[in-house]
Amino acid sequence: ELQDRRRSHILQPLEPGKICKGYQITGEKMKILLTAINAKYIHTCPAVYSLKAYAQAHSHSLPDIQIAEFTINDRYQDILAGIISAQADVIAFSTYIWNIVPVRRLIQDIRLIKGRDVLIWAGGPEASYAPEDFLEKTGADLVMLGEGEVTFSRLAEWLLKNGNVSPSDPWHCFL
Repeated sequence: ELQDRRRSHILQPLEPGKICKGYQITGEKMKILLTAINAKYIHTCPAVYSLKAYAQAHSHSLPDIQIAEFTINDRYQDILAGIISAQADVIAFSTYIWNIVPVRRLIQDIRLIKGRDVLIWAGGPEASYAPEDFLEKTGADLVMLGEGEVTFSRLAEWLLKNGNVSPSDPWHCFL
């Protein structure tokens, strides 16, 4: 039943005026920040590069997509400041066992600082194994489930075209 509920809410048209948790993006200068917090400086996060490359190769129109990488050893304040200073409309996190604690804290702090002036998305195994719980505990707006390339590309296009991605509040999980 849960799987059917998720599938029934994938990128369906919204009612006129319906917006994602009170947030409406306007204009064509939208920016998405794909954020990775790696275990070490010598490691990189292939997921964020794959999401961006797939979206650029398979989408007709896209917002500005940028990548920010940090490590779990960076000062927390520097990570937060780096993310906030990007002035993105959407901040997306790639979540793994080694970064889930700082990612949860970052999402909560970003929400405190930016309020509903930013959409916060998450993907990866630590966000998607219990998406409803993740959304409730962090204040994120959306969890991408499964393989992210197609989902991210479709969400980015949809958001640019429609100004929002939420087919119904409070369901923000997509396959």
